[in-house]
Amino acid sequence: MKDHVTGKLATLIRQQTGRLGVFEWSMIAVIVAVVASVTIPLALGLGRPTSPPTSEQKAHQVVKVSNRLAALGVSHVLPESLGGAEATIRLLQNRVRNQAPGSLDMTLPEFGEGEIAAVAAYLQVLVGEEKLLLKFAPDST
Repeated sequence: MKDHVTGKLATLIRQQTGRLGVFEWSMIAVIVAVVASVTIPLALGLGRPTSPPTSEQKAHQVVKVSNRLAALGVSHVLPESLGGAEATIRLLQNRVRNQAPGSLDMTLPEFGEGEIAAVAAYLQVLVGEEKLLLKFAPDST
């Protein structure tokens, strides 16, 4: 009798092996979808937190805003005798945040305590023909 039950069980297992029903296929699809939803963004770098911008990157952003203002004819760069690049950053920080039109994409990065001096170290005030200009100068550090 034991051999008969074991034989029937073996026959049932053999019959079921290799055949997946709708439920099994749907479970496989769900598992694949979950794995893909986790791994694809990670592979594309979308799931990683971004690191805060460095002083050099912030200096590039300040020069970008300065160039846009200069293109509009706005005098905004202060000479070295009035504080130079550091004073210009403080001026831009206050004026651009409060009065820049939103369509001009003139967003300044957030500056932490003492960070303005580090960013200003990458900048240089140049005397142009008609106005002062702010230039990125990495070798000035």
